[in-house]
Amino acid sequence: LEDSSIGKCNMHEAALVGSLARVRKVQNMVQEPSNGKSINLDETTACGAATPVAILTGEGPSSSQELLLLEETPPLMGLETAGVVMTKLTERNTTTPTKKGQSFTTCTENQAGVLIQIFGGVRAMIKDVDVLGRVCCDWMP
Repeated sequence: LEDSSIGKCNMHEAALVGSLARVRKVQNMVQEPSNGKSINLDETTACGAATPVAILTGEGPSSSQELLLLEETPPLMGLETAGVVMTKLTERNTTTPTKKGQSFTTCTENQAGVLIQIFGGVRAMIKDVDVLGRVCCDWMP
C-alpha cells in the first residue's frame, strides 16, 4: 500500500498471489482494513492466479479487461561480483519485462568461461539473498 500511495480506507479488495497468501503477517495486514473479514486462502490464491489469465486471454467478465496488470521484480535483482557482493541491476518494484545493461569484466585474463548467478533480495551480500538462476557461459579465448 505504501508503494502504491493508496490508503487503507481506499482499498476495497485484495488478491494474494503465491506464497504471500500463506504468510500470517500479510493475512493480518489485509484483514485489518477489511473489518476483520476472514480470508479464504484457496479462493484468494485462485482469484489472484486467474486474474492475469483473464486479462491475457480476453476471457472472463468484461470488468477484468479494465484491469491493468503489472508484474514486478523482487525487492532487488543483481549479479554476483567479486565472489561475495551482489551488484544490483534492478531496483525494487521494477515492472517486467525490463531491459537493463551494464558491462562486466572477468577477474582473470584469458578466462575460458564464467558462471553468472542472478540473485534477488534486499541485502548487498550474496549470502543474505536468494539465488534466482544461474547461466554458464563458456567460450574459447
